[in-house]
Amino acid sequence: MKSYHIAVLPGDGIGPEVVSAGLEVLSAVAARLGDVRFTTEELAVGAAEFLRNGDPLPAYPLSVAPYRRSVWEERRGRWTPRS
Repeated sequence: MKSYHIAVLPGDGIGPEVVSAGLEVLSAVAARLGDVRFTTEELAVGAAEFLRNGDPLPAYPLSVAPYRRSVWEERRGRWTPRS
């Protein structure tokens, strides 16, 4: 079984809804294929994170995302595969 660890950066605005829908699609793909598994880690970024901690893009998401197989970013609403 292939396994993919995906960093999820939902951001603000419509981002959480868009990312949520994208994750539902990934779940359906995994169920349909049967031999693939997607695990996700949601990383807090954006205006809400700025209000909580004073930084819209804290160090942890920056340090973790490059090491994930893929990144789902709200601001572009696209899937970015990593080699």
